[in-house]
Amino acid sequence: MANTEKVWHRKYSVSAGTRSLLEDLRRARRRGRSVSRQKYREAMEKAILEEESVGLGFANGTAILGGDIGFVSKALPPRAKLFVRRHELEHLLQTGSERNAEFSANFAAAKEYFWGGLQTIMFTIRYRARFFATKSRYVAYLWGEFKKYFLPFR
Repeated sequence: MANTEKVWHRKYSVSAGTRSLLEDLRRARRRGRSVSRQKYREAMEKAILEEESVGLGFANGTAILGGDIGFVSKALPPRAKLFVRRHELEHLLQTGSERNAEFSANFAAAKEYFWGGLQTIMFTIRYRARFFATKSRYVAYLWGEFKKYFLPFR
């Protein structure tokens, strides 16, 4: 477990009700049952919390697998927050059989929050540019991120 994950586990706790809700969603998906958008939204609100960007480092969000908790950056615009929240919830619900977990999480989030996905992309491109000394390094970084998040294979 990474140091930031240890800190978050001490700082935040997940209620038994939230754990039960997530397990119910996992079970329904394993059995091929459809899950309502409202149920996903309820799980997002309970399991994916807002955190200062500083606590997330370079990420817009993160999911603590096995901890049934995730975080989204407070710095994101509202639609982007919904997209990232749904993306991180998807990580908490994934089975491990996905060929590319990031692509699968993006696909699920984009089906519900397409405009939030576009807003997340634009925010990320603008925000992260300041961390790179040269444009060529930044372009190389963006290419790597594109392959990780938008191509269905690894």
